[in-house]
Amino acid sequence: MARHIFLVMFVLGVSSMGFGMDLVRDGVGKAVVYVSEEASLPELQAASELVDYVRQISGAELDLVRKRPVSGNRILVGKAPDFVDVLGEYAVEGDGIVLKSVGNDCLIVSGTLPRGVLYAAYELLELLGVRFYSPTYELVPSREDVVVDKLDIQYSSPFVLRQAYSESSHTHRIWSAKVRLNGDMWAKPIPEAHGGSFAMDMNQSLASIYLKGKTYFEAHPEWYAWRKKEGQRVAKQICMTNEEALAQLVKEVREKLRQEPNRRFLSVALPDNDACCECGSCTALKAEQGDAISALSIHVANKVANAVAEEFPKVRIMILAYWPTERPPKDLKLAENAGVVFAMLDRNHGIPPAATARHNPFLKRWSELSNNQVYIWDYYATFGNFLLPMPNLFTMGDAMRTYREHGVHGVYAQLPFGTLAEFEELRTYLLAKLTWNPDLDNSKLIDEWLAGMCGAGAPFVRQYIDLLETAKKRQDVWIGVYGERTDKWLTANDILEGRELFARALAATASDQATNRRVARLSATVELVTLLRYGEVGKEAKAKGIQLPSYDDILANLTNLGKEFKCSTYKEWAPFSKLIERLHAEKSARMEQK
Repeated sequence: MARHIFLVMFVLGVSSMGFGMDLVRDGVGKAVVYVSEEASLPELQAASELVDYVRQISGAELDLVRKRPVSGNRILVGKAPDFVDVLGEYAVEGDGIVLKSVGNDCLIVSGTLPRGVLYAAYELLELLGVRFYSPTYELVPSREDVVVDKLDIQYSSPFVLRQAYSESSHTHRIWSAKVRLNGDMWAKPIPEAHGGSFAMDMNQSLASIYLKGKTYFEAHPEWYAWRKKEGQRVAKQICMTNEEALAQLVKEVREKLRQEPNRRFLSVALPDNDACCECGSCTALKAEQGDAISALSIHVANKVANAVAEEFPKVRIMILAYWPTERPPKDLKLAENAGVVFAMLDRNHGIPPAATARHNPFLKRWSELSNNQVYIWDYYATFGNFLLPMPNLFTMGDAMRTYREHGVHGVYAQLPFGTLAEFEELRTYLLAKLTWNPDLDNSKLIDEWLAGMCGAGAPFVRQYIDLLETAKKRQDVWIGVYGERTDKWLTANDILEGRELFARALAATASDQATNRRVARLSATVELVTLLRYGEVGKEAKAKGIQLPSYDDILANLTNLGKEFKCSTYKEWAPFSKLIERLHAEKSARMEQK
């Protein structure tokens, strides 16, 4: 895959280098935007976006023309082959982009279809100062002159799949396209005009989507896992070596692929439990492969992959290396048309993945066993309560560089879900930026986002983030992704300091209502952690002579934030309203805790 950034030079406003191309001068349009009559929807959308945002920046309306101009200041928008006469050689693949100046009066905005041309337009807009910080707030500069210096950019992301499982991304599909997230698993597809989606299948599908226990278990219990503990077969996992079961699986997969001829990935991963089959043949295969349960997953995948390869040569059969199947087998390889999703859930999520000793060796081995067909399922959320502090905002850049170095093809990441989830919009923005370009500076991206979203409150919110990092590093502590415990790393004094920092951020933005409400939304995390540890925090506040608001007042504020921002959930499969009910019921216990 070609991944190139050659030369990027731009100036916001008036060019200082003497060879800028005027798009707008003194509020008057000085360029036209061209897209061909035969342009695809994403190409036309790219041209329209450029015209729209230049108008928002300057008030000037650039003409959108459909006949290719040969002189004058012009932006030529379209797929790369359309401009080979002036582009010459270029190297982009996947969602690759091209931004290339030709002389002093022509800029080509190009790339590969379906998304590359549109992504090139968004890249150019960001060079002009536009920022797509969140679905609810975009920063568009205002000025009378819009000038672009010479550009020579050819680039494609190392990851063909880039998806955040977050409310920002899943609810706002057009915004996802703007920040170059392209996946659609468990989400509505991105509209065709915005490039459509990269459709990956990572579902834990055995015994639920295929070979459903409720359908076949009664008639064919031998198709399902035998468990020593229960002393019988159980319907929640299949027997991975039963030939009749695998034959039925192949039949169902064929039916699915015939129904969906455009499908390119199909998962036959184990369901989300560890009740793997312990029958004689499954146990023997596992033992033969170094006691690795993953050998059973590969056995299933290879049966299916080999059976469908001829009829469906473009389809890749996927498995998950997750929980019981995380560890790679001794030497059993995946079929040529199979692939693996590496999902290391059980690790310290307060440090980068590579800092966990087994991570890189496992990832390397999975790459070897899968013909370099590895995707990542990553985690940046506290699943026990999405609103809780999670000190891992600075680990994402390291993670993406590790994945790139190991040749990973794509990244799907679960982020906290819900509008009040801790830094949900920031996490989604970071994932988008760092999966697009892992070399970007993680810390600078955070600072830029805070400045844009929090205005005068940004320094205080950044201090709060730094406080969490300091607390995490104070002792060697394991940061997990379940439960609600914060006391092993976050002190009552830390919580009080966090409250003070958010109070200062809210005060600093009091004269700017929109910014103030964005800061208030972020403050939900410190309100919740105060409630969960109210007795302890109250005792610390009293010792320091600090007046802590009453439990009821803090709970009322959290409740109102939930209503204001229409928060739907607080943890997996639990609505935000249940959290509020629980906090009311637990008032006495929370106030008395030490």
